[in-house]
Amino acid sequence: MRQARIGDLKIHLREEPDSTGVLVVNSNAVLFLDRIALDYFIQRVFRSSYSDFYGRRTSAQRRSG
Repeated sequence: MRQARIGDLKIHLREEPDSTGVLVVNSNAVLFLDRIALDYFIQRVFRSSYSDFYGRRTSAQRRSG
């Protein structure tokens, strides 16, 4: 499971074996992502500096170095 924090938002992303995903925002909203949405979200949030906007590193960034 990938986790990020953007401002006051806590985001948890679980990738499913069928290349879809489940996105949980603030333990309050659940979004089911198809393959395209999952790829887009990973590229825009977990592989960009945007998720580190407030100086916090995501768990994905910590694992990658």
